[in-house]
Amino acid sequence: MNSNTGHPSGPPEIPGYEFIRLIGEGGMAAVWAARQVALDRLVAIKIFRVDATSDAEWVARFKEEARTAAQLIHPGIVQVHDAGEAGDILYYVMELVEGCSVAELIDIKGRLMERHALAIAWGVAEALRFAWRKSGIIHCDIKPANILIDREGVVRVTDLGLARTAGSRPLADEEEIAGTPNYVSPEQARGEEKLDFRTDVYSLGATLYHMVTGVLPFGDFPPLEVLRCQQEGYLTDPVELNPDLSPGTAWLIEKMMIRDRSARYTSWDAVVEDIESVRERGILKSSLPPSGISTVLRSPHRKMPQPRQPATPSKSRATASSDTSGGEKRRVVLPRDIKARAALKERSLALQATYPFLRLMTVMITAIAVYGWLYYLVSRPPHREMPAAPSRRLPRGVSAVRKVKWEEKAVERIPEPAAETAPQAPVPARKAAAAEKRGKIAWRNPAFLEGARAFNHAYAEFRKYTATRENARALQRIEEEVRHAIRSFESCREVAPADVDIDELIDRSYHLLADIRQAMLGAPLPGGRTPMPEPSQSRPPPPLRLALQAGWDRIVPARNRILDDLYELLLDCGSPSPDTEAPHGIVLFDEITYLMPARDALAILGSRSSRKKPVNSPVFPPNSFYYYEVSGDFGEGFSTLLLVVDIKDQVAAIQLSDNSTHEELWLNPALFSDEWRTYDFVRGRQRATPRWKIAHEVTEQGMVVGIRTELADRDPKGYFQLGSSRARVFLYLPRPLVNLMLYYIQRQRNLIPAPRGKVRATS
Repeated sequence: MNSNTGHPSGPPEIPGYEFIRLIGEGGMAAVWAARQVALDRLVAIKIFRVDATSDAEWVARFKEEARTAAQLIHPGIVQVHDAGEAGDILYYVMELVEGCSVAELIDIKGRLMERHALAIAWGVAEALRFAWRKSGIIHCDIKPANILIDREGVVRVTDLGLARTAGSRPLADEEEIAGTPNYVSPEQARGEEKLDFRTDVYSLGATLYHMVTGVLPFGDFPPLEVLRCQQEGYLTDPVELNPDLSPGTAWLIEKMMIRDRSARYTSWDAVVEDIESVRERGILKSSLPPSGISTVLRSPHRKMPQPRQPATPSKSRATASSDTSGGEKRRVVLPRDIKARAALKERSLALQATYPFLRLMTVMITAIAVYGWLYYLVSRPPHREMPAAPSRRLPRGVSAVRKVKWEEKAVERIPEPAAETAPQAPVPARKAAAAEKRGKIAWRNPAFLEGARAFNHAYAEFRKYTATRENARALQRIEEEVRHAIRSFESCREVAPADVDIDELIDRSYHLLADIRQAMLGAPLPGGRTPMPEPSQSRPPPPLRLALQAGWDRIVPARNRILDDLYELLLDCGSPSPDTEAPHGIVLFDEITYLMPARDALAILGSRSSRKKPVNSPVFPPNSFYYYEVSGDFGEGFSTLLLVVDIKDQVAAIQLSDNSTHEELWLNPALFSDEWRTYDFVRGRQRATPRWKIAHEVTEQGMVVGIRTELADRDPKGYFQLGSSRARVFLYLPRPLVNLMLYYIQRQRNLIPAPRGKVRATS
């Protein structure tokens, strides 16, 4: 026995059993396949960690519940055969199920077909109903990994030997939560001791959510924060993640995951009846749940369930065994295509027998290759070795994975007229760049990049105008773009490095502005030409618009500290407004602009990511924002970039993050406070323990608001009583989105008028 890990480093020794192979290993126990010698049958043996067996009360409780579980004889429950101690080993023996778990099916398929998921949920509900009726047993850890599908396609619930009898204290310590956080009920997350079957109803609903969407509930959060989310957070409506899902299944999941267990199902019979009704007719047999009381946030796009004609029993129901009595032991058998999946694991085990032969062949091939390479090195003719190319160090903040670099788009100079009597035409951009290489600037400041982009675009548009003299009304738009460039340059004048001459860039901008004003007044331009009048029907290009779900600003009946934190940070950075329009050219990061198509932004980042996740943070309007996760080197130690997009896949915001530990702090130690709770606003992450402190720093550069955030340990002996840095986050928000988020947060806090007029008082 390995005393460090508590798990056997090799096959353990238990009298009467011959161990065959290790099936799986977790933080608490390891599961082995073995042969029971006396009965000559294959079994599975779960062996517990040494430190888990040191509590005498826990051991006694375990044995009692193992004896209770052994009395449960049901086709949907993995049978417990034996339990006991052998030296310092605590174990229990159960039947060996050859097949696969639902968790493995989800890994293979991404998400399950709706009819298969409902059949699995029905099978689990049948088994748990029997356990509750027979012995008052609850499982407390229903999740895909604890639901097995055997070779015949039968749904089996395992680990009931680790359940607890209703009314008893939890097996875990008082400081721990029994169960897997992503599926536990709110009452489990709070650490309540008095649990009943309704806890398993909630966990089965979370498991059904995972099966039909392929998305792990609150999968973007660390375990301790998942517990908080189960009590306060919201999950995206499954119909938003799986458009093919029927409304009836979405209503079923919402009702199973009601937070307050007193409003949840009152019996397993009602759960089974609703699952059967949804499978056969597409509707719930019981009443629909009220809005806002479930962990599942109801989408405005979800339709009311419509009844359909029930299918024939052979197509709609799982098969019932012929040896059942009174309908209490129905045997749920899945369709043939799932049976084939369940056999994959068994076939993979059979392949392991060929591994020694494959290893031998690999060694032989490698030896032949090495011999051939050595022969080539000895027999090849001598040659002169070319000197290695010098290595190129990227400037700080420039990622090696980016395909587009700012140096390729230098700020082009607008030449001054040589004399008033002999004006010269503007030098073409390509020639100017070639003649003035010092114009290429590698500074990555967002305000500077925004100003440079606006200037270059205005300059290009003005050159087009001077070439054609068409659409003179566009000069107003070009003038405004140059003025925006000047404001951006002036905003970063004080922080510009020595090699960036901001004053010169501002001077270039004013020269271009003077030329534009001359053209608007009809004065001669460089080249001696006069602008042509504009056709009356010409129109400026339409503004950009953020795409949100209908009803995005409705009030969600919940209060969250994340809303309070962001509201306090942004209050002085914008004006609350529901306006979704935005000007062109707001640079968020690198070459990425606000409302740019996500595919273009991902190309700039050198990423081919195509999978996006919903933004479940309460500071973003529900069902309206998603994000792509990109890995790389983004400067200042940031290794992850979240590209936040709207429902039309347009870039809305960018967040950089670094979750590695650093000895030195990033932000000023005086900024750290116990008052802040949130350190990741996109993923809704909050500090999970009072031992952590958070600092925020807000910066404004042009049309972009930046929020720098750092999470650090509390250390009474450290500087400012702070220890190591645990996480760093940098959120870039465009000003139009800041205004919209302030409006949305104020709506949630009832600080602005309701849609029909009067301001609602707050308590």
